[in-house]
Amino acid sequence: MAIYRKKRWYFDLWNDVLLDARGLPVKQVDFTRNDVYQVELQVFNGGQFAVNSVGLIGSGIAEDLTSYTNIVAGIKTSAQYAADGDFTLATAGFDLTNSVHSPLNGRVAMLNLWPSTPADYYGEVEMLTGAGNPLTVFNEPTIWRLNRDVIIGNEASMPSGVTASVYGNVSISNAATDSGAITVAGMASTGQVILGFLAPTGTPTVPFYWVTYSSGSFTINVDVAPGAGNAYNFRWTMVRLS
Repeated sequence: MAIYRKKRWYFDLWNDVLLDARGLPVKQVDFTRNDVYQVELQVFNGGQFAVNSVGLIGSGIAEDLTSYTNIVAGIKTSAQYAADGDFTLATAGFDLTNSVHSPLNGRVAMLNLWPSTPADYYGEVEMLTGAGNPLTVFNEPTIWRLNRDVIIGNEASMPSGVTASVYGNVSISNAATDSGAITVAGMASTGQVILGFLAPTGTPTVPFYWVTYSSGSFTINVDVAPGAGNAYNFRWTMVRLS
């Protein structure tokens, strides 16, 4: 199904600069549309940038991140950025299954995917405490370049038996409390999709949402209906069928 790739970044709190695995400042980031990215962020404070043989920062300079309860990554077009507007697409939540994730040792992980129109966007990552206090990465305006796939899977001459990544948009509108089942051939109850929030329709209440899985389908559920004339809009990408 989806292709997994990795981004590993290091944030220097003293100098307010994001570094790559070579210790060089990050000025631009490249992604490929519809690929799933394992983003690993390490934050250090009070020492020279240094990592061990597997790329982890030392405990002596690691920033304790246990007070941060959530993480958000978002992209905006230049027009949205200039107008302080809404996101084109945003994702949230720590990836607790990633072995690098260890907030006490200055390391957090999340999953990202960007199925939006290939273009150059402004991007940012921010961690939030339970009280909403932020720690922002990419403080300087940074271009996130979303590249277009050459092979998208629905070309007329695509060889038979080849399955492309599965993704799509879905809305929960009006008085509905969930979106109903989204049919995906081969889906099992142990499958997984990743959700991204698109701009809502109207002014619905911010929902709590979750995904349930069953044989041949999955369902996006919300705890409160958006109300007449409103809609929650999601973009989903398949990670695995089982």
